[in-house]
Formats: sequence, C-alpha cells, structure tokens
Amino acid sequence: MIYKKIKFGSKYQANIYIDNNGTLEGEERYIRNLVKEKPLVDLWTGKYRTWLIKHLRGHMYGSNPIETGNFDTEKTLKIIESTLKKCVNVLPPPKPINVFVFRSFNRFILEKLYGSSGFAPMKNFLFLYIVPSSDLSAFLPMTVAHEYNHAVRFNYAEWINLSDSLISEGLAQKFAEHIAGGHELMARVLTEKRALDIFKKLTSKQLSSRGSEIYNELFFEDKEYSLWAGYSIGYHLVNLFLKTNKKFTWKDITKVKSKDIIHGTTY
Repeated sequence: MIYKKIKFGSKYQANIYIDNNGTLEGEERYIRNLVKEKPLVDLWTGKYRTWLIKHLRGHMYGSNPIETGNFDTEKTLKIIESTLKKCVNVLPPPKPINVFVFRSFNRFILEKLYGSSGFAPMKNFLFLYIVPSSDLSAFLPMTVAHEYNHAVRFNYAEWINLSDSLISEGLAQKFAEHIAGGHELMARVLTEKRALDIFKKLTSKQLSSRGSEIYNELFFEDKEYSLWAGYSIGYHLVNLFLKTNKKFTWKDITKVKSKDIIHGTTY
C-alpha cells in the first residue's frame, strides 16, 4: 500500500493508504493477501477479519465485476486531500482520520455511482472504492465527504437501529452537499412529500429495529420502495430539522442523537 500522512494545520491529521494493485483474476487470493498487510492486519483480527474479507469482496468485485484500468493515483489523492481539508475546516475530527482507498472492479459502482463508493466501518475510519470513470472528479468529493461525516459522527452518536440509519445517512448527504456542492445522488430519489409519507407509515417497532430486513427493503432492494429510498427519507428529515434549527453548526448537529433530530423536525 502507498501511505501518505497529511497535516491540516498543527492539530489535525489524516493517514491515507492506497491500494491500486487489485486484479480481476484470483480475487480471493488477492483479498486474503491484502488483509495481511499493515495496518489492516493489526486493525481487523479474528471474526472481524472474516467480516473485512467479505466486505472487501463485495465492494471491490461485486456479483458481476468488470475489467477496468488502474485509477490515477496522483489525481485521486489530490481530490481526497482537498476534500478532507474542507471537511476538517467545517467539522474537525477528535482524532486522526484514516482513509483506505481500494481499486474496484464493481460494475454497480461504475454504472450507478459514477465510479466511487465508500463505507465507514468505525469511528475515524473510512474506506473508498474507486473504479476509473470520467465522472470521478465530480462525484468522488461527495463520497469522501459523506463517509467522513459518518466517521466523525461515530465518535458522538450510536448507530444501532433503523432510526439511526435514516438520520446518519441524511446527515452525511447534507454534509456532502455542503462540502462538495451540487446534489447527492441518492438524496432526491423521492420527493419530500413521498419520503415523509413513507416515514409516517413506519411503525415504532420498525424504527427501533436492529434487524436487516426492513433496512434492506428501504435502502437497497428496489421492490416495495424505490432503490435508495432510505437515504432520501433521511435526507428530507434532516433537511426539515436544519430549516427549523438554523443556528446549529455541523459541530453541533453531528453530536445530536437521531431520535432528537426526528423529534426536532417540523414534521
């Protein structure tokens, strides 16, 4: 892995690890060797390494991988650095941020997400998955800012049930728009009215659910609800909260519990 330490003034730091060597052939062997590299080998052990292998397999390859070239490491690093600088200025992290960047062959990421996807596995950590794309410069900043918000919020708020998922994703999307400009891809798959109508029909049992069934239905299945409906519901809820709580800074709202944001909307 390529490693680069970035300083933002005298107080804040990001550690960036880039793996741009993935291959389409022998994916299982490649991933198992990848998780043995530092610092991954030290951070994810035992059952967590099993989870990491499964996670990397899904995001780096998916069910229908596509052959791609390597992404431009220098250009990608510049985009990540400049975006992180903006993020830190608006929402300073309590500890150094650790960013892992992986080459991806995932067809869904290329065709639906314009070449970049991400995941924040725990506080102060974020994973980025890059498929070379002409749209990467426009969409990667959104992805970085979105996952950065998750990584920082994990320091202050729990994420254990459906309510937490809706609000955390809504916050990340609003933050990404604030940092990168433009519109988050998943935020507007539903109108505000449709999003709130769906939310109104969710029961308290569903909102407090820690299971994956209702979560997957709302966020990913594209059956009863539109693909990414959960993201859009969360976005509109957070948007309502911010409209009625205009004095909140990103430092403030990132620390607010999900249930308090829901109660604080005008809805």
